[in-house]
Amino acid sequence: MREPKPFFRKQTNSWYVQVGKVQVPLGQDRKAAFEKYHEIMADSRKAIGPVYTVGEVLTKYLDYCKANLAESTFSTYLFHLKRFVAHVGKGKRVETLKAGDIQEWIDTDYAGKSGTYKSDAVTTAKTAFKWAADMGHIKANPIANAKKPARGVRETFVESVDWTKVIEAASDLPFREYMVVAFSTGARPHEMRTMEAHFYDKKFSRVVFPRLKSKGKKRQRVIYLDEIAGAIVERLCEDFPSGPIFRNRRGEPWKKDAIKDRFRRLRDKLGFPGLCATALRHSYAHQKLIAGEDSLVVSKLLGHVDGRMLATRYGHLEANATFMLQRATQNNPLREPSGPDSGTSQAQSA
Repeated sequence: MREPKPFFRKQTNSWYVQVGKVQVPLGQDRKAAFEKYHEIMADSRKAIGPVYTVGEVLTKYLDYCKANLAESTFSTYLFHLKRFVAHVGKGKRVETLKAGDIQEWIDTDYAGKSGTYKSDAVTTAKTAFKWAADMGHIKANPIANAKKPARGVRETFVESVDWTKVIEAASDLPFREYMVVAFSTGARPHEMRTMEAHFYDKKFSRVVFPRLKSKGKKRQRVIYLDEIAGAIVERLCEDFPSGPIFRNRRGEPWKKDAIKDRFRRLRDKLGFPGLCATALRHSYAHQKLIAGEDSLVVSKLLGHVDGRMLATRYGHLEANATFMLQRATQNNPLREPSGPDSGTSQAQSA
């Protein structure tokens, strides 16, 4: 917003400045009036802090992201924020933004997209302005109260009896081995694509991503390998001592879109809707849980900080009717060993 300018009123032969809804008198002497005006404006700037446009703030944030975040994360943020700037206008003042601008942007530019996709876009915008407020570039986050659409929960997982069917449907060895390791470890798709030979720890049969190569860059990510996955990873480390070890038939590292395309063809071939790289990770989590593994251990194997994500998004226990029925009906205290007096004693004790 532009600073108000002093103006002269003939009726009173005095100078004034409009501050908000109030006309502040500056006096009749022009020199003294302008000195008072500059004092008022200086105090006002201290109160409201620096004034930035949306374009300026988001440029600062993207510069920070490019220098400190993974390239894939930066690319995602750049995509969403460029669309946001195009929608509201790069010259729009930050202090004039409101939560309704976010809703209008999502309704216009993301119509037909999933709740998860919309939620990610809103989160990106809110995070950018929160960062700007935390850094002192703006006084407060103007869209802090913007509502995020509900995220969808991925319902697809492959039961263990179908793992072999899915793997054998792949037409080539490199992609089959990719799926074997993904099924066997629960590794994230990004981790599968960026796993390198020097991450491999043969002594403990594990892959250790350095902190700066791990999701969130806060701690190391450790992926433990069973005998089959370990043999595959060890051989690939010997074949590709530098760069990503999982590669296609041409010996080139897998690209994100290439993996998506391969799973799309598998979905069509098997008639298995929802099959994708992330579904393999969900399948690993589900199998571990129904096998009786402790939920905290499973969470740590997946690389989660705690068990909340496993409970709400990865377990899929409620979708396995056979398992849930078994758990619901076992250890029923009303089911006592059969005997001539068992029914009577049970009724009497009740």
